[in-house]
Amino acid sequence: MPIEQIASQWIIKKRDFSFDFGGFGKGYIVDKTIELFVKENVKNALVNAGGDLYAIGRHRVGIEHPLLQGKDMMRFYIEDLSLATSGKNFRKWSSNGRKYHHIVDGRTGDVADNGVLQASAIARTVMEAETISKVFCILPFEEATALVTKQFSNFAYFVYFDNSQMAVGGNSKLYSDLEVAV
Repeated sequence: MPIEQIASQWIIKKRDFSFDFGGFGKGYIVDKTIELFVKENVKNALVNAGGDLYAIGRHRVGIEHPLLQGKDMMRFYIEDLSLATSGKNFRKWSSNGRKYHHIVDGRTGDVADNGVLQASAIARTVMEAETISKVFCILPFEEATALVTKQFSNFAYFVYFDNSQMAVGGNSKLYSDLEVAV
């Protein structure tokens, strides 16, 4: 581990490394943009930052298939809600015969290896949707479901596993007109 935790709010950096706030940074920016739009009384907009998005009004959105880049695996409508996707399928590499990706399990410091290839979530804010999708990519599915259900009151999820199976759950009233695209 490149860090040592000395208290709940303090860490010591043992060697050079950096953090990438990619998904959470995009979520924060979209949520702040939405705050400005709401303040300006915007009634219809779709703010999309690399797939992390928020729909003001009713908009048709899609979730890209994790194995067929550029093709949606499903499409549906959301209204005044966010959608975020996290996945292990695009930002990946191998070294010494071992496969790596960019999602790290904070409990171990190693890449997350839980059988989930991609997870998408619909929630009230993009930061919430981003958090939910990341939890599904890190924790074992049952643990992730329990934690997300405990922490968030209104969400929906779409989880694509390494074995090409899917799990859909949460509040199905958050989306409408679900269409399987691939």
